[in-house]
Amino acid sequence: MLSLRLFKEFRRAAVPFRLDVAYDIGNEHRSLVLFGPSGSGKTLTMQAIAGLIRPDAGHIRARGRVLYDGATGLFVPARKRRIGYMFQDYALFPHLTLMQNTAYARAGGLSRFVPARERDRALAMLERFGIGHLAGHYPAQLSGGQRQRA
Repeated sequence: MLSLRLFKEFRRAAVPFRLDVAYDIGNEHRSLVLFGPSGSGKTLTMQAIAGLIRPDAGHIRARGRVLYDGATGLFVPARKRRIGYMFQDYALFPHLTLMQNTAYARAGGLSRFVPARERDRALAMLERFGIGHLAGHYPAQLSGGQRQRA
């Protein structure tokens, strides 16, 4: 069984975001699949269930255990939850834009200058994956799915 009601506001993020989700899954289901567009909060929801972020309000109950209860202040740390989590980190350089990260190898390394030909190739690749409009963004400004496509 999994029951969750999560509310978390990210005001300091590059793009302010409000996570507001609710799920109730009975014992007859053994797995959970979250799907939706990039930036919709799938990764943040999983991080909250795993105990990697603390919601502002709500509750998380899994297999008969209360893992988070905003009303009482209960928060079971990640190390005590016995929940597996695979990180969605693709080792992007945090100080380079998405376009610079994409062109990194062909542009000759960490230089912030990317030759026009390599910039065009990188932008074409980003467009193919539907993230060309984010070329000037840094990894911290991207959702997990957007970083994955990078």
